[in-house]
Amino acid sequence: TGIKTIDASSWNISPNPASNFIEINSLNNEKFVSSIIDIAGREIVSKTNAQKLDMSRMEKGIYFLVIYNEKGEAIGQKKIIKN
Repeated sequence: TGIKTIDASSWNISPNPASNFIEINSLNNEKFVSSIIDIAGREIVSKTNAQKLDMSRMEKGIYFLVIYNEKGEAIGQKKIIKN
């Protein structure tokens, strides 16, 4: 089984499409690690409890935002488009 889509009732992720950054907010105040993965599966950025991820140096394209819980388990993913 794959990673499920991020639950919009628990997370606010914007803007998408993004140019310079994306903001990630846990609506349940969960602690988390967020990673941006390119389409080849390489991790580009990973931050703990970061509410803003810098995408300004990334090339235009499709990426995946993956959210991990405190135990390191992937709890959701979302496709992010970089303009």
